[in-house]
Amino acid sequence: EFKENYFGLVLPKVSGEENGVTVSTTYVDPQWKGVLQLVVTNLSERSHLLQENSEIANLVIYKIIFFELHIFIRKN
Repeated sequence: EFKENYFGLVLPKVSGEENGVTVSTTYVDPQWKGVLQLVVTNLSERSHLLQENSEIANLVIYKIIFFELHIFIRKN
């Protein structure tokens, strides 16, 4: 569960990609709740069996910071 001022990105781990197994990069909305389901793709010609709790992706959490931006355009 994320608070309203946080969001996440799910990124594939390099170790999985070296074996041909990758996870689709996924954006996780602020205020998201529930189970996160990922798309896992085997890019190799070999079969792979993923064990429970296999580390195939990283969840990177970002804090959203709001600020005002004023743009001034000077005419010649």
